[in-house]
Amino acid sequence: MNVDIIPGFENFTEILENICNSESWKKCQDDFNNSDRIFTVGNGGNLAVCDHGAIDIARLSNKESVFGDLLDSVIDRYGEAAIFLSLACYYLFNSLDEIAVLLCIISMLCSQLISYVRAKSESLDIENKSGFLTRVERSLIIIFFLLISQPLFALYILSVGTFFSSIWRLIIGLKNAKN
Repeated sequence: MNVDIIPGFENFTEILENICNSESWKKCQDDFNNSDRIFTVGNGGNLAVCDHGAIDIARLSNKESVFGDLLDSVIDRYGEAAIFLSLACYYLFNSLDEIAVLLCIISMLCSQLISYVRAKSESLDIENKSGFLTRVERSLIIIFFLLISQPLFALYILSVGTFFSSIWRLIIGLKNAKN
């Protein structure tokens, strides 16, 4: 099946299927399921690069579309939520760390709120690119602390940082709405 939704990714479903059926993916899944440590999966990083590459390809080839922009935004939110839900499941089922699960929930909700406030502001023609801890910064924090097997540190940073960033973005959005 060919899917030509995103320019440059004609065989996206085939690529995704090949990644998920690869031996390295299966080994990582087995290692993750049989371990008390958290592993990062290299293919996830490849998918993130492809996501940003698709945006750049669309812009450079003048093939941007409202459809593609909406689809990309939704996939970004699901992808980010999946990371936090995966960490929450890990802490819930492996170590029963209620604080870590709570931090996952706070981080996920506030991360979604950061994106929502910006999207809503844009839909109302309000300029609002304020705040800190954008999706890229949040991803880098998660990746770094997963690589050094310290995801709990990332969750503390993200739960506090995304909370304040979402409040900051809301305040600036409300301020700009008055002007």
